Amino acid sequence: MNANFSECNDDRSLLLASGKKSEESVLTYEPWNRFRRRVWLTALFFAGAVLYAARTVMPVCIVSISHQYNWNKTDTGTVLSSFFWGYATTQILGGYMADRFGAEAIISGAVIGWSALTFVTPLIIQASSHSFVRRNAIICRLLVGCFQGLYYPSISSLLSKRVLPVDRAFSFSFASSGSHFGTLLTGIVGSLLLDYVGWTYPFYCIGIFGMAWVGIIHYHLIDESHTLHMSSSKKNLTEELEKEFPQPSINVPWMKLFKAVPFWAVIFGQFCGTWTFFILLSWLPTYFQETFPEAKGWVFNVVPWAVSLPCQWFSGWLSDKMIVKGYSTTFVRKFIQSISCCGAGFFLFFMSYMSSYESALACMTTAIAFCAFHHSGISVNVQDIAPDYAGSVYGLVNTAGAIPGFVGVYIAGYLLESWRSWSVVFNMTSAVCLTGCIAFTMFGTGQRII
Repeated sequence: MNANFSECNDDRSLLLASGKKSEESVLTYEPWNRFRRRVWLTALFFAGAVLYAARTVMPVCIVSISHQYNWNKTDTGTVLSSFFWGYATTQILGGYMADRFGAEAIISGAVIGWSALTFVTPLIIQASSHSFVRRNAIICRLLVGCFQGLYYPSISSLLSKRVLPVDRAFSFSFASSGSHFGTLLTGIVGSLLLDYVGWTYPFYCIGIFGMAWVGIIHYHLIDESHTLHMSSSKKNLTEELEKEFPQPSINVPWMKLFKAVPFWAVIFGQFCGTWTFFILLSWLPTYFQETFPEAKGWVFNVVPWAVSLPCQWFSGWLSDKMIVKGYSTTFVRKFIQSISCCGAGFFLFFMSYMSSYESALACMTTAIAFCAFHHSGISVNVQDIAPDYAGSVYGLVNTAGAIPGFVGVYIAGYLLESWRSWSVVFNMTSAVCLTGCIAFTMFGTGQRII
C-alpha cells in the first residue's frame, strides 16, 4: 500500500508540474510511471517492427514477383504505391477513434487486420488467374495500408496522454524506431527465405509474427490494464485528477488550427520528409538489384536500417536533453529537423555520382540514417502544437505524409521507365527534402496552438 501511495504521489507531482509551463500540455490522463512506460514503449517498438515488416515485404519480394508475372516498372510502381492509397485514407479516422475510444484497442485491431492480410496475400496472388494477379495484389496491399493507417495516429494519441512533455521526443522516437527493426527483420529473414524457399514465405512468417504480438500484448498489457489497472487509492487519485484536469472535448477546433501558419509548415514538412523516406523504402531493393546484380540482398536490405536504428534513438535523446537544458521546444524541433533534411538531401544528391557498390551503400546508409531524425522533429511536433488532440491532428498531418507513398513512389517508377536513370529520382528526392526543411525552419513552432 505504501509503495502504491508513493507511486501515486510521484505521478501526481509529475502531472501537476507538467501544467506549470506554458509550452507544455496539461495531461488529461494519468501518466505512466517509469516501469509501465518502458513496458509499453517496448511493446510499441515491436508493433512498429511488425508494421514495417509487413510494409517492406512487398518491396523486398517485388523483383521476384514481377519477374514471375512479367510486370514492367510502371506495373511494379503501381503495386508498390497501392499500399499508400489505403494508408492515406484511414489516418484521420485512426486518430479520431484513438482519441474517442482509446488507442490501445485501435492499435490491436489494426495489427490483427494487416497481419492477417499479409499472411493471405501470396495465397490470393497464386490463386488468381494471370490477368487478375496485379489487380488482386493491388487490392491486398491497399487493404494492408488501410489498417496500417490507423497505427501512427493512435500511438501519437496514446503518448500525448500517457507521457510527460519532456519525455515525448525519446518516447515517440523509440516507439517508432521499431520500424527499422522490422525493416531489418524483412531484410535479413525475408531475403534469406526469398533466396532459399521462395517469395511466399516471408509473407507467411510476418503474418504469424503479427498475430503473435497481438496475443502477447492482450494477455500481458491490455487485459491487465483493464482488470488490475490501479489499487483503490490510485482510483481515488484518478477521480481527483479528473476534477482538477477535466478532459477536453473531442471536437477538434479545426478552424483555429487551419488559420495557423505553423500548422501548414508541419503539413508541408511531413509531406516532404515522407516523400524522401517512402521512395527510399520502396525502391532501394530494386536500385541495388539492378545497379549491382552481384550484391547480396541481406546486406543492402539490412545495413541502412541497422545504422538508422541507433540514430533514431539518439535523435530522441538529444531532443529531450536539449529541452531539459533550457532550449526552447521551437528551436529544438527546427534544429533536429534541419539535421534530418539537410543530411538526407546532401547524400541523396551525391548518390548520382556513386559508381561502386561500397560507396553507393555507404551513401545510401548515411542518407537513411539522417532520415531517422525526422521522428524527433516534425513527427513529434504534433504533440507540441495540439497535445489534447494529438491523435486526430496527427491523422490529418500523416494523411499529407502518406500522399508521397502513392504519388512519389509511382512518379519514381514512371521516371525510371521513361528516363532509365536513377540520378533523376535521387536529385528530385533531394530537392523535395530540402524544400520541406526550409518551410518548417521558417514557419514552424513548438508552442501550443490548440
